[in-house]
Amino acid sequence: MISIWYPAQDATRHPTAPYMPAASGAEFLANDTGLHPGQAELPLTHAHVDAPVDRHCRKIPVVVYVTGKNATRDNTTVIDEDLASHGYIVVTIDFPYDAGEVEFPDGHIVNAIPDSARGDGSAMLAERVADTSFVLNQLDALSHGADPDTDHHPVPRGLAEALDLTRIGLFGHSLGGVNVASSMYADSRFDAGMDIDGGAEGPVVQAGLDRPFLIVDGNKSSRATLPDYQTFWTHLHRWHRDIALLGSGHDSFTDLEAFYPQLAQVLPLPTSELVHLFGTIAPARAVAWQQTYPRAFADQMLTHHRRRVLNQPSSRFPEIVFIP
Repeated sequence: MISIWYPAQDATRHPTAPYMPAASGAEFLANDTGLHPGQAELPLTHAHVDAPVDRHCRKIPVVVYVTGKNATRDNTTVIDEDLASHGYIVVTIDFPYDAGEVEFPDGHIVNAIPDSARGDGSAMLAERVADTSFVLNQLDALSHGADPDTDHHPVPRGLAEALDLTRIGLFGHSLGGVNVASSMYADSRFDAGMDIDGGAEGPVVQAGLDRPFLIVDGNKSSRATLPDYQTFWTHLHRWHRDIALLGSGHDSFTDLEAFYPQLAQVLPLPTSELVHLFGTIAPARAVAWQQTYPRAFADQMLTHHRRRVLNQPSSRFPEIVFIP
């Protein structure tokens, strides 16, 4: 299952998109937060289902998002909406049996299976890399007039013509970040990659990459503790940066940073657990990062507009440090 976000016109004539489908959304609230039915509800998005692509847009660069383990394609909606609102097509991917809950159009849900039933981690990563390239193949088919939707749902007007598959960025969080490096190694169609609090595994560690790559860390450099990541860093042959968001936790780069503070009074989690997940950074500052740095990366790498925040410290973001 994928979602596609894009600049639209006449959007309000179409239904507002839910954050997640109803059944999987209910599972998410129960399984990921421990809340009981009725204690909270997920928001609507700012998007509208099946709205036509903005006719003023010509070819639009594409940014693909790959999730972390047990996460779903919905969990970077803050970032996805920001990118789409500034002229990008964003494609978010769910990996069945890896994602926490994937709801299909007929209503059935596929849940993550235990790691012990998946084999070694390299097999899981190989599946993700193959799926990520498969999605690009289907987007290419779409751009040539095919409808790759399994249920033959009509494609929103103008979408096929708008896809610019000569400019494709890839970003991912956690295991999705590992996915980014390996997918770029396996598939040269990806022009740039952003690894958010992830790492690198497999052949790409020694081979490196010849395309731009941004590492985004939590509160400290993961290269200091992951030898393979440091080796990978030394084999990056084009533009590359390593930045850290001070005070952040592993989930500060997802929508959970926006949700959990609102749920703090009813969450069955001690404060220490919230600090473990989200660090000590103010939620508004973490969300400000989400609405600045991914777009700056896409701007600089896909449209060649240099963004200062990627190349030097910014007084607007004192939480960001550059790691040599």
